[in-house]
Amino acid sequence: MDGSTSSLTPDLTKQLVAAGGSYFLAFSPMTEFGSLIYWDLDYFEALDPEVHCKTRYAKKYLLGASDLIDARSRYRLTCKKLLEDRAKTHLGDTPYIIIDASLFQNHLLDIGVAFPCLEMICGNPDLMLAGIRGAARAHGSDFWMSYIPECYLGKSNDQLRAKRFFNSYMASYLSGAGIILRESGSFLDRGRQYEKAEVGSIFAGYDDFDTYYNKDYENYQNVSRAFHKFAQKDERPDSGPRTSLAIVKGELDGYAGMWDRRVWGQIHGDQWEHSDIEREWNLFWEFYNRREWSDAYHEGDEDFSGHPPCGQIDIIPAEAPVENWSRYKTLVFLGWNTVTDDLYEKMKQYVTNGGKLILSLSHMRNNIKRDEEMSLFRDGDFRDLFGLCVSGPSEATVQGVRFIENLSWCSGLPVWTTYKKDLYATDPVCIDGPIQLAKCHSITSNVIACATKKFSPDPERPVIVENKLGDGSAVLICTWSTPGQMSLGSMMRTFLQAVSAGQNEDVKFSGGDRFRYALYGKGDDRKIYILNTDYDNAQQCKVTIEDESIELIVGPCTMQVLSFDGSGLSQDCSLSFSDIVTS
Repeated sequence: MDGSTSSLTPDLTKQLVAAGGSYFLAFSPMTEFGSLIYWDLDYFEALDPEVHCKTRYAKKYLLGASDLIDARSRYRLTCKKLLEDRAKTHLGDTPYIIIDASLFQNHLLDIGVAFPCLEMICGNPDLMLAGIRGAARAHGSDFWMSYIPECYLGKSNDQLRAKRFFNSYMASYLSGAGIILRESGSFLDRGRQYEKAEVGSIFAGYDDFDTYYNKDYENYQNVSRAFHKFAQKDERPDSGPRTSLAIVKGELDGYAGMWDRRVWGQIHGDQWEHSDIEREWNLFWEFYNRREWSDAYHEGDEDFSGHPPCGQIDIIPAEAPVENWSRYKTLVFLGWNTVTDDLYEKMKQYVTNGGKLILSLSHMRNNIKRDEEMSLFRDGDFRDLFGLCVSGPSEATVQGVRFIENLSWCSGLPVWTTYKKDLYATDPVCIDGPIQLAKCHSITSNVIACATKKFSPDPERPVIVENKLGDGSAVLICTWSTPGQMSLGSMMRTFLQAVSAGQNEDVKFSGGDRFRYALYGKGDDRKIYILNTDYDNAQQCKVTIEDESIELIVGPCTMQVLSFDGSGLSQDCSLSFSDIVTS
């Protein structure tokens, strides 16, 4: 259903559900369901609210928020009203599959959606796949779906478009999708429709059904058939991919992950525009970017950069129960976060139970308005979690950062000298511009990194601290500047990539960052799915489990599956685009 009209009625829907029996899962009330969260002003002006119900309800319920709590409530209310509209006019009381392209799957599940489904390619798949899997798991399930949109694969019917289609299947499968849907069963030549569209008719490609079959589209049918055979042959574990590290999407974070540069879909008012807080989400890519050969802050005997631990990351909501948090060894906060009493206690419980928690001072605010000066939770008294107090900001100055110790649970930071007072004076590192530190006192935590003064480290001005609590540790980045600020770029890159590499306990993967991989299973029954997403070039990689290593050359647009049975690694099934397509 396209969100405006449909021939379905509640009575007809009931008959279809009865006819489907055990084969019926749910209805999709409309595609791009949550798109109003990342629409820009043009959409609201171009789409007639009398025809398009999303525009109608967005203008009535979504816009005009007074603060972040109100913005979140308005978004959820708007989505609930859309579902009620679909139920009343078309679908009745049936379970819903919601096809959405943003990082807001969690909110859709909160209002009663049965099954989340990601519309691929519209946003970056790595980010969105992490988001939908984390949202599903936060609601107690490993089941979610992927939907491959025909029009977003590209306008030209060329080989790159077909390879993008293949990679969409493989990336969805590798990431744990339970069902993978295609936007069109026949792949008619919609690209030609766009060429025929009249100026001003922005959706003419959808409305004009005078289409014809193009023989070139046989490649797409062949990919679908080949994938079906591959999935039938492969025995992928049901538990989903292993993820030891997750990103926490903070309380009241309104970042949609794509398109418009405003939060919570609030298109009016400067306070809703993206800031350095939202630019923190760019740090997500530090887990996927291969480090440059010239990066002198990169330490170790092998290069495991460019791949998160176990190959996959989840993005989970801060609202998830602590039991869900505890499935991850390490949690890293990104984006906006407003701390409440409940959230603070959950942080302490997670760490006490053995978790490693990483966040910055900007995640410890209690503000609910974006145009206010940062106000710290509990007036900055974090002695019971981070082992220090914060009294306010210091003056912003251009200064370097010196790592003087490694974290207690991972190495790899550029600790170039052992800290002994007055015994060394070397160039500081990570100088990218003015940094505004916090004024810290009552420090009982361990200083990992600090500002420099006259070429020497100054631990009285901490930049990163680690506090051991129970069986875990809490790590705080003590800058008044948010980590999304450019002046903290090289420090955050160095720190997060060392954290990522230090979590490679279950599997070690070394290879270019065009690879995507996932680890399934435990013990002597593990499988590793390796996808080379490069369109044209084979790539070499090395996989190590329990001192057993295998080196592979994986062809372009190829999925290779490895198995580990305790005695060693062996190659399992594979699927390559080049073996499917016709010339």
